[in-house]
Amino acid sequence: MIDRVTLEHASLLLEMIAQYQNALEVAESQLDRLTLDRAVRQFCREYLEMHGGDGELSQLCLEIHDLEHHIKSKEQLIARMRELLEECAAELRARQVHSGKVHSGKEQS
Repeated sequence: MIDRVTLEHASLLLEMIAQYQNALEVAESQLDRLTLDRAVRQFCREYLEMHGGDGELSQLCLEIHDLEHHIKSKEQLIARMRELLEECAAELRARQVHSGKVHSGKEQS
């Protein structure tokens, strides 16, 4: 029989996985927006380089640099969230294997 602690732990893992998946979707959406914002500013920068506008060009370069920093940070966050999701999923799989052993009453190899 599967003990109550194992079921509660599995339930908590499922809840954590759902929360990480939601947070990951939000972070990926934010990354998409940041990447699009950078692309628009790069396009504007290229236009200004061809047609003048040194004051605006300088400001755009600063904004692009700032966006690149945010994009890098967001990519690192997303990578860490994916790692955490995988860790939770691995733990859940381990619990399922363990509960199968407990339920069947014999070790599986």
